[in-house]
Amino acid sequence: MSYVHEEAIYRGPHSDILKARDPHGQVVALKIVDIDLCCKPHDIEHEIALVKKLSHPNVLSYLDSYQAGEDRVLVTPLYQSDLNQLIRHYTKKRTKFDLNSGPSTVHKNELPLDLAKSILLGVSRALEYIHANQIIHRDVKPANIYFSSPQSEPVLGDFGISYEAGYSDEPEHEKYLDICSGSYKPPEVCFGVSNYSYEVDMWSLGILFTALYSADGQSPITSGDSDIVLINSMFRVLGTPSLDPASPRYWPIMNNDRYHFKSFRFENYDSQPIAQLLPRCNDPVIQTAFQSVAVYEPSKRLSAAKLLAWLDRT
Repeated sequence: MSYVHEEAIYRGPHSDILKARDPHGQVVALKIVDIDLCCKPHDIEHEIALVKKLSHPNVLSYLDSYQAGEDRVLVTPLYQSDLNQLIRHYTKKRTKFDLNSGPSTVHKNELPLDLAKSILLGVSRALEYIHANQIIHRDVKPANIYFSSPQSEPVLGDFGISYEAGYSDEPEHEKYLDICSGSYKPPEVCFGVSNYSYEVDMWSLGILFTALYSADGQSPITSGDSDIVLINSMFRVLGTPSLDPASPRYWPIMNNDRYHFKSFRFENYDSQPIAQLLPRCNDPVIQTAFQSVAVYEPSKRLSAAKLLAWLDRT
């Protein structure tokens, strides 16, 4: 099947995304990867195999795949927007004037609260499904959550670095650490824990709560350009974890010399109050859900199935 290229949507170091039309005039997305430039954990062949076999309304659908010279191409539906774009759509800007500092731009997140919860439910359903199929997504973030329209169901996409039990060339106890993006990277991965599992996706989903319910459309956790910057921001916002079993932020997995957590002297911060972490959320069910996934100790995070059951209470 031949496709007519229309425009580039994204060009990055690992792939290009093009808008195209199939022979029937249907608009599609082409993910194009130069195999010679593809490096682990990125794996287009595995991504194609994964998307081809997965079938769920909240997971990206497979349409076609083909070889074009040295490029491997995955064909999927083209969506109207991703979650970053949707949040920007609902974020209003106004100019604030100050006699001392002059004018400044203030952003106000007006994403409807029922839509925010619907997004959490949809992404949780996607994670419940892929985790049941022994797949760790490893890059849950707003740019990888797609929408056909502002009110449509969210669709989890981009399985380019996903881990699948029994398929990957990564040993289960020594998985790649070059996973997740920016603020959505879990703390244990920052410290070199390579025998992680589905819990890394749940941490990323927890950070998603903070963006959806933020006052300005941005998560309070910032990544800068290094893990050290991310860790410092994480501790300032969520509190500094501890090796003390009596601490509410007890992190026993770090009581291991190989992770060097004990080698650092971190400033001790308390967690910001829930009203500051999720300033637009007054729903105790969602607040508790967030506090049950944004947990330093991976074994204590709610699974996608349990989170979904909790969120479905209201």
